[in-house]
Amino acid sequence: MITEATKDVQLINSIKEAAIMMMDDLPCRMAEFHKDLELHMSTRERGSLALEVREAVQELVDEKKLIIIGYKTNRRTGKLIAPAGFQIL
Repeated sequence: MITEATKDVQLINSIKEAAIMMMDDLPCRMAEFHKDLELHMSTRERGSLALEVREAVQELVDEKKLIIIGYKTNRRTGKLIAPAGFQIL
């Protein structure tokens, strides 16, 4: 029997797999990465699964597969997301 918790775990694992496949496009801004992940979902899912996308990305950061790099310019601050081991030269 599939429970709601099992569905959530399967959903997050599916999002994590998609994120790993998209690593070739990294580094990019964190918001763009979330949006790109959501583009592969149906219109109904995009709005309702935004929190799951963020949770899946955070799990990849916790697992040390992705890193978050903060940046600051004269006009903006933000976060980049990149594969683990990425270095800015």
